[in-house]
Amino acid sequence: MKVQMILQDCYVDDLITGADTIEEAIESQRQIRSLLAKGQFPIHKWCANDARILSDIPDNEREKLVYLNQTSADQVIKTLGLIWNPSSDKFLFTFDLISDDKPITKRRLFSIVARLFDPLGFLSPTVVLAKQLMQKTWVAKLKWDCPLEGELLETWSKFYSALQYINKIEIPRFFSVPGSSTIELHGFAVASAHAYGACLYVRSINDEGYCTSRLLCSKSKIAPLKDLTNPHKELCAALLLTRLTRKVLPALQMHFSVIRLWLDSQIVLAWLKKPPSLLKSFNQTHVNEIVSNNDNFSWSYVRSKEKPADVVSRGQLPEKLKLNQLLWEGPSFLKFGNYQPMALDDIPDDELPDMKPVSVLVMS
Repeated sequence: MKVQMILQDCYVDDLITGADTIEEAIESQRQIRSLLAKGQFPIHKWCANDARILSDIPDNEREKLVYLNQTSADQVIKTLGLIWNPSSDKFLFTFDLISDDKPITKRRLFSIVARLFDPLGFLSPTVVLAKQLMQKTWVAKLKWDCPLEGELLETWSKFYSALQYINKIEIPRFFSVPGSSTIELHGFAVASAHAYGACLYVRSINDEGYCTSRLLCSKSKIAPLKDLTNPHKELCAALLLTRLTRKVLPALQMHFSVIRLWLDSQIVLAWLKKPPSLLKSFNQTHVNEIVSNNDNFSWSYVRSKEKPADVVSRGQLPEKLKLNQLLWEGPSFLKFGNYQPMALDDIPDDELPDMKPVSVLVMS
């Protein structure tokens, strides 16, 4: 019985699950329906991306069937803030612009930004621009009902008008290759002057050696206003990526042959190789959390031009985001059958910043 699907894939009153083959999906549907019926939990709606999965629904449940067939391209299903089009098997976004003459206050800005619900972080490059603007209102010490003026208002107006293009972004739900023999998880982290960005990709390879790489999720975080060095910001980005990876892995319930996390900061990569006790306080705290769980993560160096998380930390409006192939598919080397992480020379301790001074005792 598909008990595990019910236990693990049930969200509030929605059961969202899948299978590797049509035959397996049909069998899952039958067993789930039977099991829930025994508990007096009738299913009120069914939906699938293939009519065969629901072909054997009994006649007495037909009136409850909500199946969007392959010709219903304009029909979508909404659940937990995500919009799914079964006919195209893609995730969509909708955002309706409000046309009125009410002034844009800090309170109203925050309310509009809250409508950008994006649990998987597909819109992180756009959302981070909103976060930066929200931070600027705090720096300017605006009161909640004080209208925006000057540069703040101009920046907001440009950002808000660009949100109409969110409706044109479509993300394929299926992120693997059919019949994958190898599946890897790759993460990238980067820091800009104002924010940290992290994104995760699933790389899948079939028996013929065909590779794909797809964005799984991403996350952004605004950098604090206190002055931090670039390596310290990059270390914070590495911590953000570590936390995201640890949160995602249990939810995926997949076996990855490789889990590799990438940074473009040679200094941070050198810090991660050091015992935390040799590092100064700020670094020690961050590095200790990154390495403390004995995760099966490999850390590697990626060239700056190949880091997809850069746009997550710097931001991008939806019209350009839709066409950002580096973000949606990751760097090109992930699509090659064989790739080799770049080997780096170790940085000597006396050239590595923020190391604790070493006391030397000389006896004669």
